[in-house]
Order: sequence, then C-alpha cells, then structure tokens
Amino acid sequence: MEGIDSDGWERQTLVFDDQRLACAALMALAPDVEVLEPASLREELAGIARLLVARDRGAGPGGAHEAG
Repeated sequence: MEGIDSDGWERQTLVFDDQRLACAALMALAPDVEVLEPASLREELAGIARLLVARDRGAGPGGAHEAG
C-alpha cells in the first residue's frame, strides 16, 4: 500500500506473472481501477474498453444490432 491521495485513490503496486492475467484481473475491478504503468497494459485495457463500447453500440464484431 502506498497511501491514499487527495482524490481518495489508493495507489498500489501489483505484480502479475503475465500481461494477459493482469488484464483479466484488472478488468474485473473496472471502473474502479486505473493503470498507470506499464503503458502496454494500459493500452491493452483501453483497447478492450473500446471493443466493449463498440459492441454495446452494435458497431463491433458480435454486437447487438437494432432492428430496423
């Protein structure tokens, strides 16, 4: 534990065996988590979030489409 900042966020350093495991574990905490480093993990999580939003809007692969 590294302490709580003025916005109420607690900064912690987590160690994972690989990035895919880290990504899965951190997605389970969304939206109450922010990855600061490494940049590659931050980018992977952002990419997954973009895919989820696209699917929710019916624009991505496997997304629900409005009847029309």
